[in-house]
Amino acid sequence: MFTFGNEFRCLGCRVHRSAILLCKYRTARVMAVSDILTGTVKGPGQSPQEYTFITRDNSRVRIGEFVYYKAVAEAESRRIIGTVKSRKLIRGLPDDFLSEPGIPPAEVAEILGIDPNPEVYEITVETIGYFNPKLGDFVNPRIPPNPGDAVSLASAETLASVLSPRQEGEAGSAHIGSLLTRDAGEVPIVLSVKDVVSTHLAILASTGSGKSYTAGVLIEEMLRPYNRAAVLIVDPHGEYHTLASIQGDEQFAGAVGYRPDVKIFTPDRIKVRFSSLTEGDIRYLLPDGTSDKMLHFLRQAYRSLQEKLRAEGRK
Repeated sequence: MFTFGNEFRCLGCRVHRSAILLCKYRTARVMAVSDILTGTVKGPGQSPQEYTFITRDNSRVRIGEFVYYKAVAEAESRRIIGTVKSRKLIRGLPDDFLSEPGIPPAEVAEILGIDPNPEVYEITVETIGYFNPKLGDFVNPRIPPNPGDAVSLASAETLASVLSPRQEGEAGSAHIGSLLTRDAGEVPIVLSVKDVVSTHLAILASTGSGKSYTAGVLIEEMLRPYNRAAVLIVDPHGEYHTLASIQGDEQFAGAVGYRPDVKIFTPDRIKVRFSSLTEGDIRYLLPDGTSDKMLHFLRQAYRSLQEKLRAEGRK
């Protein structure tokens, strides 16, 4: 689900609607931007790009979450960001405590004077690197963390600044949604339209995961007033006809009377003059399994027709 953050100005500062306002809003803002200390480095992982750390935090350190450790690179202290790849429980309650489903294991632990929440996890992280604003990309310094180094959960503000090359609503931006591992709208993902359209783009995912929907969101963003792009869509499966509805949507209306103009050409509206087809075009339209003999006859007939047209001066 894609969400758009609501913001407004209060006492000269811009805060989210969910923040605490009035005299407490400054404190809430400071707490929101603080990164959370979550674990301690254990050592290297199975590959050179991986390391492991130990934590008791079972709620925030999820698969795909972003964490970092600090290291000196290019004479500066950098936050080396990585993503949580896997997690493993290395200490928990004894199996005997879990063998009776009718008795909560935490109650058994309390009766015996044992910590009811002894869980400790080993987390594997794949390193991405630190973000270089000048390059607009991540740089992997290949500096592994030392055992005992602190590992922190990256704040929403940190992630928004490094994952989104553009600000929502500015020219050349495409807001496609928010980070799945955080609350909806907490970390907006805003792409650069130039990066999307200047090279080839592939949207890869499993069936039913939302590839067409993602492409539709990108197209809608390109048609917004601050982009005003021209888009040609070849839609063999008829998945993008709903784009016609944005013509009357006030969100897409801009200054000087701008509105997207969506035209849909259905197969019955597209006509091709047969004489404009090449031999290769005709062969492509033939059903699979056409014999070599029939293709030979087609070639002879096509070339004979071309020679006749040239003799008559019609080509």
